[in-house]
Amino acid sequence: MDEVYNTLATVPKKYLLHCAINMMSSQPSPSTLVFYSKSADKKPGKGAGETLGEGDDFLDLSRVPNWRKVLSNFHYEPFEWDGMEWSCIEEAFQAAKFGPSNYDKFQEAVREKSDDLEQDAGITSQRLRKWKILSGDQLSEWNAKSRIVMKSIAEAKYSQSEVGREVLLATGNAKLLHFLPRSSVKYEHFIHLEQIRDEMVEALPNYQ
Repeated sequence: MDEVYNTLATVPKKYLLHCAINMMSSQPSPSTLVFYSKSADKKPGKGAGETLGEGDDFLDLSRVPNWRKVLSNFHYEPFEWDGMEWSCIEEAFQAAKFGPSNYDKFQEAVREKSDDLEQDAGITSQRLRKWKILSGDQLSEWNAKSRIVMKSIAEAKYSQSEVGREVLLATGNAKLLHFLPRSSVKYEHFIHLEQIRDEMVEALPNYQ
C-alpha cells in the first residue's frame, strides 16, 4: 500500500483527482472490461464479452492505445520486484514459483528462447512454467501463496508504470476479466487488479 501511495506522486494531480471524483461519487459500476495479450484495440464496451453500465463511457481509457494489452500479464515494461528487473508480470510470476535462487537462471532461459524479448517474454515465460519439476510439498506451498505473489508483483509493476497506473485508474469501477483463449474456463476475474485500483483510490484523498 505504501509503495502504491508513494508512486502516486508521479501522476499528474489533476488526473488523479478527476479519477477520484468519478469513482467515489458513483455507485459500483456494472460495466465489464475484458482483456488479454492479443486484444484488439477497440473502444471500451466494444470488445467481446464486455458490457457498459449506464453512464459509463471510459473516455480517458479510450484515449490510451491498446489499453487492454497494458492490463495483460504479458505486457512488456521492465520493472523491479524482489531485487530483480523483470520484463513483464508473467516472467516474475513464473520465476517466483522456483524461488529467488533460480531467478537468474530462469531469466537466462527466457532470453535464450525468445527471438524478440519485448514480443516474446510473456509467452516464453508461460511456456517455461514447468521449467523445473516441483515436489508435491513445493507445489502445495506455491498454490497456497501464488495469488499473494501475483498481487505483490502486479503492485510493483503498476506502482512503477505511469501508463499502467493511468489505464488501471481509468477502468473506474469496472469488473476486470482476463480472457483465456485456450481454456474451458473462458475468463479469469482479476480481483487483484481491482484491489490494487481500490488501494490507489483510497490513497487519493491524502494526496497533496
